[in-house]
Formats: sequence, C-alpha cells, structure tokens
Amino acid sequence: MSERQLKELHLSNVRLTKEGSRLILEAVKRYKTLEKLNLSSNGSLDSTQIGDIVKDDTTLQELNIAKCNLRDNMKPIMLALAVNQSLQKLSLDYNELHYQDTLDVCEALGKNRILTSINLSGAGFIQSNSGCLCAVVET
Repeated sequence: MSERQLKELHLSNVRLTKEGSRLILEAVKRYKTLEKLNLSSNGSLDSTQIGDIVKDDTTLQELNIAKCNLRDNMKPIMLALAVNQSLQKLSLDYNELHYQDTLDVCEALGKNRILTSINLSGAGFIQSNSGCLCAVVET
C-alpha cells in the first residue's frame, strides 16, 4: 500500500493549544507532499517551528498564518523565508507586526525571489517602516 499523498491541510481557527500546535507542526514536517498549509486564527503557534518548516520544506507553496498573534516573534519565520525555494504565497495578515518584525519582513522579502504573493493586510506596519517595504516592492 502506498503512502498517503496529503497535498493540503486546513486547520484554521481550531483553537490549537501549545501542545497541539507542537504536535501538528512536527507532523507537517514529516509530510513531504504538502503544498498548502492553513493554520490561520490559531494563537498558540511557535514561530521557531514554523520557521523550521519554511526553511526545510521543498514542496510547501502556500502558508497561511494570519491572525496567529505572531507579533514580536517573526524573526525565525523571516530568516527561513529568506532562503526558502518553494513558498509562493504567504499570508501574515492581522498579526500586529511591530517595528522589528517589519524590518525582518522587509529583509526577507529583499532576499527571497520565489515568493509571488504576500498578504500583510491589517498587519500594523508602522508608518516609519513603510519605506523599507516600498523599497522591496520596487526591486
């Protein structure tokens, strides 16, 4: 019997606990066929684990981590995004990004040439940092 070829996993707003989140993210790392992952509206996600998935996964094309309360902790995800070669669509909307988060997003976007869509709606970009995003969009 062949192994399951899971392509999409949608776990939006399922109220994952920290332990549940950890278990799900560990399982996701093992699925080498997953192309779309939606974990939006779950406030207990570990950005280091998400970063590990983004960094190591070569099949994941879409990641939705909107409304996951990731503010002040985007660095692991953005470091991974800077080197990722498969992710094409990323949703970070409504994560209330703070000053350093916006700088990390801009730096990652400046390095990643694969990503074709990013949603930052309601992400709380600080006015003083909007210039770095503009510079990335223009390149």
